[in-house]
Amino acid sequence: MAKYVASMLVVGSLVVGAFAFQAVAGTTSRGQTLGQRVRALEASAERQRRAIESLRDENAQQQRQIKRLLGFRTDTNEQLTILTKRTRKLSAHGVYSGPVDNRQVQLGADPAECAGKVAEWNANGSSLGCVPTPR
Repeated sequence: MAKYVASMLVVGSLVVGAFAFQAVAGTTSRGQTLGQRVRALEASAERQRRAIESLRDENAQQQRQIKRLLGFRTDTNEQLTILTKRTRKLSAHGVYSGPVDNRQVQLGADPAECAGKVAEWNANGSSLGCVPTPR
């Protein structure tokens, strides 16, 4: 009986040792140790961090491009407004057909004299009038 108990203790200690080794080694369901699994997860987290950082950089570049495009759009709309304002009283042949801007007409001249004549802008392009007729 003592031999039986001793053999049972040896077998029991081997079984307990195997369970202890299994717990220390920490294999996962994928056959990796816990240390290997942790390193794999850390590497995956680092790749994801780099991918997120790359996406943030790309997003910042796109935001800067959007701001530039919106600025261009605003400038273009302002230029179109100025162009429309300057040309709305011109016919297809560039003949002025509307009231004369008195800031462009010579002092003492009758604004009605400019009707039907070719239009002319002042030096800074803010005032429209007619081409003066040589006397």
